[in-house]
Amino acid sequence: MRILSISQLSASAERSNIFVDKRKLSTRYAPSTLTHRGKQLHELDNFFRGSLADPSEDFLKTLQIIGPAGSGKTSPTHFGSDFEKEAKKLGVNLQHVYVNLKLQGGSKALLYRYILNSVAPKLYSPGYGAEEMLRILLEQLAEEKYLFISLDEIDYLMKTKDTGVVY
Repeated sequence: MRILSISQLSASAERSNIFVDKRKLSTRYAPSTLTHRGKQLHELDNFFRGSLADPSEDFLKTLQIIGPAGSGKTSPTHFGSDFEKEAKKLGVNLQHVYVNLKLQGGSKALLYRYILNSVAPKLYSPGYGAEEMLRILLEQLAEEKYLFISLDEIDYLMKTKDTGVVY
């Protein structure tokens, strides 16, 4: 019988004959580059690009990406980050907020708390209710600030009773 220390166990657990990189199995994993998504990213760019010309005159744009598990629905979140960088180059105060509803969206209050804390962490207070956080968030947006929000795992929110956020 061979006894392994904790460090030996964790080192052997990280080496695997099955997985090259187990981190890619995490819900928090985000690849640095996207392969085979050029066409989809180009379509997203065509859909949202006009918003950067004069965002105060543009209308709210909502896009839903549907497909089975593992089909790449989360991949376009990279587009949001790239879109934010492009907006900054053009002088548009736009921020991309990625929200994984499985992790941050158990209720309206949790969702609004996460978004408000991402957008204006100095204005966030744990004592705020959902409506107060939404009011503060809307006040921030009224000051010529724009949000590009990516909601991932929306089916998780639909399984809860608090579906008002979606509507």
